[in-house]
Amino acid sequence: MANDRGEEAVLHRWTERKMQPVILLWVLAVFVAMILVAHLFIRSAEAVKALVVGAVAFTVPLVPAVLGRYEYRLTEKGLERRTLDPKKPKPFERIFAWSELGHVVPVRHGFKYYRPVGDVRAPKRFWRRYFSDAYSGEFHALGEDRVIVRALLDERVGDRSSS
Repeated sequence: MANDRGEEAVLHRWTERKMQPVILLWVLAVFVAMILVAHLFIRSAEAVKALVVGAVAFTVPLVPAVLGRYEYRLTEKGLERRTLDPKKPKPFERIFAWSELGHVVPVRHGFKYYRPVGDVRAPKRFWRRYFSDAYSGEFHALGEDRVIVRALLDERVGDRSSS
């Protein structure tokens, strides 16, 4: 399968949410717990009203992130992403190219990727490589897509992940 420009083959394509709904649910659960404490123990209607307003003000801006989706595609040149909008599709933006990738670490919701550390001093390079979590970025892949992407990343990155 070739992309819009016909330049490179697409190895895998998937979509993921910008933010998982469980985050919004945890935020709401914290506010509900505070509202219950204010109502049952403090017995303050003003505190309950203020917490309800705060909960609405805090969660409403998160809804577009929960509803929004990214479309990812893994190509022969690297990984690309765009906001999924069927009405007006946007061009893909390159997240990383295979040549600039240092290593990839799987996390619960996807992967963190690291570009090579370019420090000249060995102690600083050692610290950044093994102790610092200054990763270059992350991308999401869950379920079956995660297994497929992991296999493709292992195939492409291979020995560079262990260096």
